[in-house]
Amino acid sequence: GDRLLIDKLTLALRPPRRWEVVVFRCPRRASQYCIKRIVGLPGETVQIVKGEVLVNGRRVRKSLSQFRKMAILVHDTRFRHGAQRQRPWPWQATGETGWRSTGAGFRYVPDASRQTPEKTRQVEWLEFQYRSGSPAKPPDAGPILVSDDYGYNQSLSRPLQEVNDLLLVCRVKVSGAGELYLRAATADRLFEARLQPAAGSGQLYADGNLVDQLVDREPFLGGPQLLEWTTIDGTCRLVVDGRLLLGYTPAERAGDARRRGTTAVATGKTAEPVAVSSLWPLGIGAVNVEVETANLQVYRDVYYTKLRTAAGRDRVKA
Repeated sequence: GDRLLIDKLTLALRPPRRWEVVVFRCPRRASQYCIKRIVGLPGETVQIVKGEVLVNGRRVRKSLSQFRKMAILVHDTRFRHGAQRQRPWPWQATGETGWRSTGAGFRYVPDASRQTPEKTRQVEWLEFQYRSGSPAKPPDAGPILVSDDYGYNQSLSRPLQEVNDLLLVCRVKVSGAGELYLRAATADRLFEARLQPAAGSGQLYADGNLVDQLVDREPFLGGPQLLEWTTIDGTCRLVVDGRLLLGYTPAERAGDARRRGTTAVATGKTAEPVAVSSLWPLGIGAVNVEVETANLQVYRDVYYTKLRTAAGRDRVKA
């Protein structure tokens, strides 16, 4: 069987930390070991609401480094098994577009013949539409929500839940003085980053409102660089080669996670509100720039299922 190396010294020198993986003897069978991730610390009250962890009534937010260790792979352009080859590619361009597949990624070249005065500023989008790889689904089945499905415990029957905490990782190169756009739609919010890489500037919008900006910094994405675009625990971050360029963390009061739900949002300061669709949770757009992407990966967060206590309570003391 598998062997496990256990470090018994670290927790003798310091207290445990949230999100660390620990091993302990199972309470019901001492001859077996349980491997779990720490969620609540001593003295805290823990709740699970819509897949999120609440501690003392407030949502717990993970750092990007913590999320990377827990993230579950949803899609990778470098790997496509037999059943998926019969289905549409999850990344789809809409309408007449300059986006083309390169095998492990996509390339965008603006087409001057399509540029009219009315379309000079029109964003051409490449959108991620998650599709089931199950052989039980017909090849022409449409996009589905990213859910908390797992590749194991397939015999366990349970309702699947929508997961909005996603991470897009890819290598990107941008040439030209135009703009690169990134979009992320959750169940109740729309994030959009508008980047001017050659000018070293960019803006981040949440529901059409400017929430962060980058001004007169050094150019970025001029050569292939690692880009991370993520929505984690209600936040949004854009990281390039490990450096945070844009970020947003909303002010949150106790119990806010309970009030989350699908709403209408605006796509710009003067745009008409549109319904957020989680069927297209991620998008890459371009205006008057050449874009090369490679090794696109989409990860999701863990969706925590409801607590089941003997007393029927929805919260427990750690």
